[in-house]
Amino acid sequence: MSTTPAVNGTSNNQQTQASSGNSASNPLGQLSQSDFLKLITTELNNQDPTKPVDEGQMLAQMSQIASTSSIQNLQQSFNQFVQGMQSNQTIQAASLVGRNVVVPSSTGALPSNGKLSGAVDLSNAVGSLDVNIYDGSGALVRTLSLGQQSAGEVPFTWDGMDGNGNPMPAGQYTVKAASTTDGASTSQTVLMSGAVSSVQMGSNGGSPTLAVQGIGNVNLSDVQQIL
Repeated sequence: MSTTPAVNGTSNNQQTQASSGNSASNPLGQLSQSDFLKLITTELNNQDPTKPVDEGQMLAQMSQIASTSSIQNLQQSFNQFVQGMQSNQTIQAASLVGRNVVVPSSTGALPSNGKLSGAVDLSNAVGSLDVNIYDGSGALVRTLSLGQQSAGEVPFTWDGMDGNGNPMPAGQYTVKAASTTDGASTSQTVLMSGAVSSVQMGSNGGSPTLAVQGIGNVNLSDVQQIL
């Protein structure tokens, strides 16, 4: 009379049944924690009494499935968190259309018969501060000398005139700021404002992009103030 050989203390029939049940409930063939515990129980019930399962091996298997389950749960929670953040950013970005925002930018728009305003963000006090305006060809049009300044946002306004008092045409201009302290010159961050005309969703979980009139495309995360 022949007998069915056992593999690791479990008969082939038992393994086939366990595998079939698992495939039906999990078409991807991935073991859940419940599936693993069923396999362990089946193995214990069908083990060879003369060759019991090694306790150390069983503990290692249980530790492995527990660790895998924890990682899967953590990944699922993180994905849900990211999706929630993206949804919140989408709502926030959409609500900015038509409103003015302040962002770091070296580009500003001079309106017809108007002025160009912005601010320089200083992290510390400086001996002197200059704001330089350049036209589309890169030529220096005007320098605004703001003198000694304390740390913080220093506002400036360009009246649209060049250094000789001639009006400049409307359009985009490059704005750069530089400070001098103890003979050392340092570039400074310029803040400009503009109206948000449209919003483009970020890719791969990135920040949404705002189209700001007179400035261009900026990330939502770069917005420092909503006017």
